[in-house]
Amino acid sequence: MTALAELPRDADTMPKLLLRNARERGGEAALREKEFGIWQSFTWAQYAERVRNFARGLVELGLKRDDIVAVLGDNRHDFLLGFSEVEKIGRSAASSTEDDFERWVEGTTADDVALLSTTSGTTGKPKLAMLSHRNLLTMAHSFQSIDPMRSDDEFVSFLPLAWIGEQMIGAACGMLVGFTMNFPEEPETVQHDIREIGPHMMFSPPRIWENMVSDVQVRIEDSSWLKRKVYNWALGVGYRAADTRLAE
Repeated sequence: MTALAELPRDADTMPKLLLRNARERGGEAALREKEFGIWQSFTWAQYAERVRNFARGLVELGLKRDDIVAVLGDNRHDFLLGFSEVEKIGRSAASSTEDDFERWVEGTTADDVALLSTTSGTTGKPKLAMLSHRNLLTMAHSFQSIDPMRSDDEFVSFLPLAWIGEQMIGAACGMLVGFTMNFPEEPETVQHDIREIGPHMMFSPPRIWENMVSDVQVRIEDSSWLKRKVYNWALGVGYRAADTRLAE
């Protein structure tokens, strides 16, 4: 893998990677969200356009460089502006500021703070860790050198975006590699949605994997003897394949 220090000037921050992906694979699916049982896709070109409008909307509302933005999910209070309202403000300002977004992106540097991530507080009081674009993209390159991902891979994002692990893999690696991010409809539909997508890789803490294994084991125990036989055979094949891959 190319070291971050050797990256071209137009690919050393997350916004620059977004614009690069929009230029190079504009018509490919960047994001996919399930709504009312139907998967809705957004291309890299649409992704970049929505970010452009949202950024312009924030500036129109008074946001300045080095200001901090907090993101709230479904539990937001009604008097706060939603993303769509901010995008609408940005679109209305687009005619008079046609090239401003590209200029702002060009002005970003690898050492700019990209994310404030709250630590868990397991060993002390929770803190806000200041992570730069260099932090995130160095990690993404390191991950790629160990377990390479491809632009045509599918990834399911089902863990809280506030968790740094989801930001590292889903956001940083996704932006660097250009694979498709898939978002389940509801927490209750995650397992079903994962089966529909058939992701090439998944990332989660041990507890999630333990729950998945437990669910599979219970189902296998309740299945027919033939299914149990096939399952045990396939499990052995999978273990040998994993050992071979790790030994390479």
